[in-house]
This record gives sequence, C-alpha cells and structure tokens, in this order.
Amino acid sequence: MSSVHKNLADSQLHEPKGVASAASGNVYTADGAGSGTWSDPFSSLNNKNIVVLSTINETDMVNGVGSGAITDTAYISIPIAGKIVGISVTAINDVGTNNSVISVGKISSGNAFGAKTNMTSGGSTSILTLDHTVGTNQTVSAVIDGSNDVLTTDVVCIYSDGGGTANSPCAVSLILDVS
Repeated sequence: MSSVHKNLADSQLHEPKGVASAASGNVYTADGAGSGTWSDPFSSLNNKNIVVLSTINETDMVNGVGSGAITDTAYISIPIAGKIVGISVTAINDVGTNNSVISVGKISSGNAFGAKTNMTSGGSTSILTLDHTVGTNQTVSAVIDGSNDVLTTDVVCIYSDGGGTANSPCAVSLILDVS
C-alpha cells in the first residue's frame, strides 16, 4: 500500500528534499502544491536600492549658525550595510538671503562628530546647494559616489555650512544600495 507524502502526519515527515545541498541561510518556500524551492530570502534586496527616510521636524539645518554646527545637522542610523548612492533634501522654509551648502558625512562607531568621513559627489564634499532665490519647499538631489560605504554601526550626518540666513527645517532622504 502506498501513501501520498502530503497526507502524512507531521511526525512521519522528514527534512525537505535538498536540505543537504541547500546553502547556509537559504530557506525552503513551499509552493502550496506539495513542492517548493530553496532560496536566499534577501536575494530580492541584494543590489537593489532601499530608501531610508528621516524627517527633521525641529532641526533648522540652514540657520547660519556656522560650518557643520551640531544644530545644523541631521543624523540617520544605518539599518543595513551598503553604499549611500543618493540624497534628497527638502527645505520647508525659505533659506534666507544666502545659499546653504549641504554635505554628507559618515561617523563610524565610537567616533565623535568631528571625526566624520565626508562623502563626495563628483569629487566634491559640497554635495547639495539650497538656493536662496527659490523660496519654500525647495528640493535638491545628488548622486553620492565617494567614501559612501556604510555599516550597521555607522551614523550618516547631513549638515549645512550655515550659509543660510533663515531657519528652515529639512526633510532628508538617503538612497542606500544594499550590499
């Protein structure tokens, strides 16, 4: 007498077929028809972009306080290792009568703010410029292509040169290419 495998009780089942040759970290995904496949559950994320968002409600990033002052800085924790490949900053208010230059740095675990490594766009550490002639709700974006590897123990800081003469909270988006 033969039994249909899918009708066996759990106590009568064995490891899924192929478990001996499955790569470490792979999981078996059943297809609902008595079969399935082994795969990396994060493969759809590898080499894809993930947007990491941080909205700054209280911080005035362009208020003329000074170069990289703590009050002109937004911080974003990194949830997964990869490369920061892009940034977008929206100034909610007018930045005043002067432009405000935005830079991006990485602070590795255990280092103070002053020990940041600046990221670059086209070889420049001045990543973005908020133009004082544009007005409110100005969004600027850039590709980041240098010193942009990040680990889960890193914090990315987005900071102003303090050139703006008016207070403006900013919304910041980073694009993280997962490794």
